[in-house]
Amino acid sequence: MWTRVSVFFVYLHVTKNVFRMKKTVLVKPVLWLMGGVSLLLVGCGLKQGNPPIGESDVAVLNPRLDKAAQDFMDSRRPSARDSAVVQQTNNRMAFHLFRLLVGLSSGKSVFVSPQGLTYVLSLLNYGAAGDTRSAFGRVLGFDNPQQMRVMQHEMILSHAYRGYGEQEPKWSFTEIANTVDVPKELTLSTEFKNNAENYYFADVLKSSKQHIRLTSEVFFHGFWRYPFDISKTKADVSFFDGKKVIAKVQMMNAVLPDLLFANAGDFRLLRIPYTAGYHMYVLQPNERKGIPTIVGQLNADMWSRLLKNMYKVAQVDLSLPRMELETSYDLADYLKSMGLGVAFGQQADFSGLIVGQVPLYIESVKQRSRLVVAEKKTEAVSETVGALVELSVKKEKPLLKKLQFLCDHPFVYIVTDKYGSVNFIGTFLGK
Repeated sequence: MWTRVSVFFVYLHVTKNVFRMKKTVLVKPVLWLMGGVSLLLVGCGLKQGNPPIGESDVAVLNPRLDKAAQDFMDSRRPSARDSAVVQQTNNRMAFHLFRLLVGLSSGKSVFVSPQGLTYVLSLLNYGAAGDTRSAFGRVLGFDNPQQMRVMQHEMILSHAYRGYGEQEPKWSFTEIANTVDVPKELTLSTEFKNNAENYYFADVLKSSKQHIRLTSEVFFHGFWRYPFDISKTKADVSFFDGKKVIAKVQMMNAVLPDLLFANAGDFRLLRIPYTAGYHMYVLQPNERKGIPTIVGQLNADMWSRLLKNMYKVAQVDLSLPRMELETSYDLADYLKSMGLGVAFGQQADFSGLIVGQVPLYIESVKQRSRLVVAEKKTEAVSETVGALVELSVKKEKPLLKKLQFLCDHPFVYIVTDKYGSVNFIGTFLGK
């Protein structure tokens, strides 16, 4: 599976003229922060026309981060405390954002990276002050930005560790490429610059542009622990919405051992592993028109309960379609609804970002994404509707011998890392 989440854009508008040369006003500048995410997930073997798999796919984009990750060499499991903090912060926002986007999608597939948005907002948070910084803390879900900065720094290092060997299966990893472009006339504050460079591995560059631009891109290379055999992929398989065939898909097929599974009443949940602690979860409604039921119930608390009630299946006959789609979202209204409205008006305080009096406020926040799912490798907000599914906790969870899991109608998918953080979440509606 190959997934590419492209770009988050956060535009910060300067509220007064600040660039002057020979006493002539040049421009009323805009501070442009751009955050992007790229997820590449792939399985074993690709047909002609799919993204090529080879060394070029895993080229080093951020040498400084790559060197630090080699020195870090972190293949450990995170502590229960670290995982709980990450899940409470990122996952709460992830499911809220997901519900909003599905509600606005008008029958289209959804794909978004909550983790990418978290990194963009966290970095911007260190340029905020006063009530604006407090609002960022509430939206991001943490009271101690210094603690979260250290934890996110460790996550970036841990995710970027590639295994650095010829082991099979290959090691899944995530690489961050952050850039802050600053007009020559402006200077970043020392604290913001140090945070960007030392904790988020950002390159700070001088620019001839008349705006500040922050670019944050995340590239995820996820290798299936059990790759799909391309010779078993079937073309032109019917994909249903109710009784209606809404698309023809290429269906990947595999018989996989020892997968975790849960039956949640209205839907089934299956965990498909990548290497290095990453997983894809597929939530399949029992009814072919059942996605609204799933979306209405999903939140961080329900997700935690679901995971605790999964049990092992000895053999799963899995059929999962290849997926390819592009999405683009304006997230400003979502962030305002979450409590970040203060950052979008002239009352915003980003005095920690730039040296001198340069009033700024967020003008817009956008994300563009691209997703491709194939056989070998993956490089990749409204109120809750309906009652939650209550799952009983069993001291001894049964081990099923065999299960068929055919994804031939709309489903939800979630990609998590070893911290349990929701990195990517979406729906697949056949195209």
